[in-house]
Amino acid sequence: MYRRNLKKKIKKKSDFKNSIDFLKRNETVVFVVSCLLVLFISIVWLSKKQDEEIKLNKVNYPQYINNESSESFESEYRNDLNDDLEMTKILLNELLNFKNKEDFHYYGFGSAYKYNDWLIKVGELKQSSNSRKILLEYGFSLGDLEMLGLEYVKTKGKETEYSLWAKQRIINGISQK
Repeated sequence: MYRRNLKKKIKKKSDFKNSIDFLKRNETVVFVVSCLLVLFISIVWLSKKQDEEIKLNKVNYPQYINNESSESFESEYRNDLNDDLEMTKILLNELLNFKNKEDFHYYGFGSAYKYNDWLIKVGELKQSSNSRKILLEYGFSLGDLEMLGLEYVKTKGKETEYSLWAKQRIINGISQK
């Protein structure tokens, strides 16, 4: 009986030794599998945490989640055609005022600099529901203003054939108002 138990122990030790040998031979595979397991557990944990945050946001910000409030949201931010034309005029004047400044030539519309606000305003203006109407009735695109600004960045405020054309096109359209 003692012999049988000893044989079983020896067999178990050899199984253990074989397992250790297998792990030593396949260190990379074991490492990769371990990393994937840790990654999977992390993803599951993060997704549960994000679900909790989403639920909290639904409680804290119901006006942005409920579909009922979207109509009032849209009507609140609808652009009037005259407002869009006036904003275009203001933004064009701002551009013409800062296009020759040294800091504009150096930083342009860099995200950390003050002229980036101008570019953001123009981008918002371009999204106006009146942009097509302005193009058809006033003969210029709201994107022309953005392209004019980018042209001035490229040329460091100097006039080019394109900048003269775009500026004149916008001025002509605004003056029709």
